[in-house]
Amino acid sequence: YVACRFSFNCVWAAHLALIPYISPKPEDRSFLSASRGVWQQLGAFLFSAISLSIMTALVGKFGNVTGVTITAAFFCLFMIVGYLLSFVATKGVPEPSVVEVKEKDKLSFMDYIRSIIKNPPLLVALVAYTCSTLGNFMFSMFIFYYWKYTTDKFLMYSVFMTVSNFVALGGAALTAWVSGKFGTKNTTVIGFFGNALFCVLAYFFASDVLLF
Repeated sequence: YVACRFSFNCVWAAHLALIPYISPKPEDRSFLSASRGVWQQLGAFLFSAISLSIMTALVGKFGNVTGVTITAAFFCLFMIVGYLLSFVATKGVPEPSVVEVKEKDKLSFMDYIRSIIKNPPLLVALVAYTCSTLGNFMFSMFIFYYWKYTTDKFLMYSVFMTVSNFVALGGAALTAWVSGKFGTKNTTVIGFFGNALFCVLAYFFASDVLLF
């Protein structure tokens, strides 16, 4: 699992890093970021709707370990195809020039560290993004624990994830419009605090499955 998560993050980071190279125009980059978010949530929505039933059927036929492994391999193929499509779609995008590469090579690791320390807004952004990513991973683990062990309605886990991803899909679709109204900084702050507020509310309604 650790090897899988590490390799996934490497590919994911490279995938996100493509966006600035595809177009120099800010409006194009904004559109690409927004559309990426929409399609990402659409994939998550589809996955949450069908994955549990597929895994349950495969586990029933092949056993726990083999069934889960086949399920993971099945959906992994879709991810590979998606990245290959991105590769084909970005064919012809100019590579960084040799001058740019040489300039980057001049900076040592400590130079990067010093540039972060001397830039408080960047440091805060890194900490915030790290906490956000960690929070998302923890939430996905805790929510599984909730439906598996805190309640006796484990099949509702699939319903919960489907509804959550549907709401996230709507949020991703509205992000560009909201950012245009309130600015990206305010939108980010509102999003973080809104997320925290709903998590706190979920804690107080944990005994009521429907409200939760």
